[in-house]
Amino acid sequence: MKLLEAMPDMAVLYDADLRIKEIINPQKTVLLGFDKEEVIGLHVSELGKKNAGFSQATPVITENLQRTARTKEVISYNYEVEYNNQTYYSQSRTLPFGKGSFLCFIRDITPQVIAEKKVLKLQIFLQSIVNNLPVGLFVKDVTDNYRYIFYNDRMADFYGDEYGYPLGKNDFEVNDSEAEIFRQEDIRVEQSNCPLTFERIVYDPETGLPCRWGLITKNRLLNNDGSCYIIAVLTDTTEIRKKEFELENYHRQLSLALEAGSMSAWLYDVDKQSFTSLYNRTVSEDGMTLEQGAGKLHPDDHEKYFRFINELSSGECEKKSEIFRFDRGCGYGFFETYSIGIRSNRTGRVIQIIGTEKNITEEVAKQRELNESKSKLELAFESAHIIPWEYEVSTRQFSSLNPKAVENAGISLDEYVAYVHSEDGMNCTGSCPNAMVVIKSNGLSGCDGISQL
Repeated sequence: MKLLEAMPDMAVLYDADLRIKEIINPQKTVLLGFDKEEVIGLHVSELGKKNAGFSQATPVITENLQRTARTKEVISYNYEVEYNNQTYYSQSRTLPFGKGSFLCFIRDITPQVIAEKKVLKLQIFLQSIVNNLPVGLFVKDVTDNYRYIFYNDRMADFYGDEYGYPLGKNDFEVNDSEAEIFRQEDIRVEQSNCPLTFERIVYDPETGLPCRWGLITKNRLLNNDGSCYIIAVLTDTTEIRKKEFELENYHRQLSLALEAGSMSAWLYDVDKQSFTSLYNRTVSEDGMTLEQGAGKLHPDDHEKYFRFINELSSGECEKKSEIFRFDRGCGYGFFETYSIGIRSNRTGRVIQIIGTEKNITEEVAKQRELNESKSKLELAFESAHIIPWEYEVSTRQFSSLNPKAVENAGISLDEYVAYVHSEDGMNCTGSCPNAMVVIKSNGLSGCDGISQL
């Protein structure tokens, strides 16, 4: 008995009928409301009747005492007691003691159990957090042949059914096609002092085309005990890549449209007062300031150029078109510009101007040649006293651009004939001997004539 009294646990001695004979080292946290003298002589089943908190514990204690009586073995078990609205936990070990007696060592493990429950609750909470992170996460044990010891739901969602459930397996046991690639990545990470990032692409098994994209960042974790782990975080970039493809498609279509129109595109930053070329070579090159751009202008276009930029920058007009003369190293050329002001969603202020430009030097030169030829022809007609006219067969209307022509605004055939001498009337409606007639190629839709005054 002295040896038992020196032990830290409380010991209860039972007789063959399972009645309490003695209590050594009585502990309040085990007795919970009982006094030692109060329980001596009680049958174990009577504990629940005297204290309702023991009602669930007594069947457990009775069962294990009876088991020890039958098998003569040492039995270890735990039981719970409700007392004052709180749960207490005890660890018990029952063994035969002498002839027809049983000894039960009891230890209060309430603090340990509460701590374990808190740890378990925290683990469940952390697991819930990790599984609900917007990124995939897995952990590999390097010392155990790079086997997966953690793999969250986001990671599983990214790969779908391709990898199955990899916990306890390594990449060679999960995915033969890319296992060697992943293993080489892991070896590089293991030898690196900083995280490494790799691209991930998942292909549609039916079409063989990429369907998901991601970036995975792997980092090495070393423990004091020499164990090594690889922790990886996966960011799903599928939506970003789809937007990039969509943007690339728009850019390609825009480029084709600009190319078809022989145009270039530029952007002007209102705050920085500098230009950026968006497509093809523009007059105002990348990084060029407004003043530098003006330096390429024909002197007579300076005022018009600054007024053009200021009206768009101030928001005075939303869009504007103009023709400027720029020197690109081979003399001044004509450039047609269409521009629009882009406003800030936050302030409503114009922050950028986007414009297109097209070199129309050849068109301007041709138009000048055409105007000169027209002027020379009009001068020749004027000198020869010749009036050109046109007759539209479908409308039976005469017209002429010469202000000296009779009713040059347009008259009918009958009105025209009314101005002709009666002897010439038949000729005008017939062969028209004083006119040179040309039939148009699209049929008898009209004729051009030249009349001698």
